[in-house]
Amino acid sequence: MNRKLSGILVSLALLVLLVGGCAPAASPGSEAGTASTPSAESTTFVAQMLYPGTVLGDAGYMGVMYKEYIEKVTQGRVVIDLQPPGAVVPANEVFAAVSDGTIDMTFAAYGGYYTGILPEADIETGLPFAWLTAREAIEGYEVYGIGDELQQLYAQHNIHHQPVFFDTLYVLLSTVPINEPEDLQGLKVRAPGMVGDWVASWGGSPITIPLTETYMAIKLGTMDASIMSPSYLELSSLKEVIPYVVLSPSLNTIVGNILINQDSLNALPADVRDVVAESGKYIAYYGGQIYKDLTYVQIAKEQYGLEIIRWDDDAVMRATEAGVKTWETVAAKSSKCAELVDIVKQQLRDEGRIS
Repeated sequence: MNRKLSGILVSLALLVLLVGGCAPAASPGSEAGTASTPSAESTTFVAQMLYPGTVLGDAGYMGVMYKEYIEKVTQGRVVIDLQPPGAVVPANEVFAAVSDGTIDMTFAAYGGYYTGILPEADIETGLPFAWLTAREAIEGYEVYGIGDELQQLYAQHNIHHQPVFFDTLYVLLSTVPINEPEDLQGLKVRAPGMVGDWVASWGGSPITIPLTETYMAIKLGTMDASIMSPSYLELSSLKEVIPYVVLSPSLNTIVGNILINQDSLNALPADVRDVVAESGKYIAYYGGQIYKDLTYVQIAKEQYGLEIIRWDDDAVMRATEAGVKTWETVAAKSSKCAELVDIVKQQLRDEGRIS
């Protein structure tokens, strides 16, 4: 679909959201207003969530927003049957489940779960210190062509791919002050995927555990820090056990995805197909995640004395250079990975962030 039509859909999405207002949150699998009631000609899409939650502020609420929008704009001709995380398949199996039609789609998923099948997903999610804002990620996808390249890769697996630009901060939450990257030496840090390589480059020990286990790991002292959205200070009550946040630099803005089985998408009437296929990627961006991140940081500061740390320019430069070095590991995975990494490097050169 061309960019002009994409722009029309964005405007339409915003108009519907503004006119319709924020409807009460619906539970996954339940109806959301009269538009959710299937008509005689409706098509139901089973959509498994990756993140939990059904109320404003929860990561899972984006799926509720998408459900409400799709059902309203299609006048109930497409019904989204939201399933909570793990209800149909485990998180690391959603790629295969969408590919073979076990589920019709997954909303706000994360490519890091299946890089063993699709190594290029490491670039999709955002390389360490590559895209620091959603704007930069959108530019990489839309202007530099990352999005088109990824869509071709997913199409080989019978999947239509949409990026989800979360516009979130991805920062260090810690039990000790981390005033520069060298302070990571000897610390145990929850750092999934490529950011784990970055932590290791400074002498830290990266740990990969489910987000839900972070609170107890910090409380029991088995982990010193975690790299994640600061919204979890509130959503996971980490403000009770985390006294420090490195608010600058943000290591990356997270890019998730919406995966839709291509056969399911093709079966939809043409007049609603593009709405289902393309509108979801804007939901997260206009959901204001970055403002929620900053709000939760302020709440933790006021309630628990959270200390905000910002690295100086030299420290940020050292951290960025170390982050860029980790990209070579991804580039070595396939010729397409190397090509995509080169595209991201060119974007950062154009922005004056690397030489």
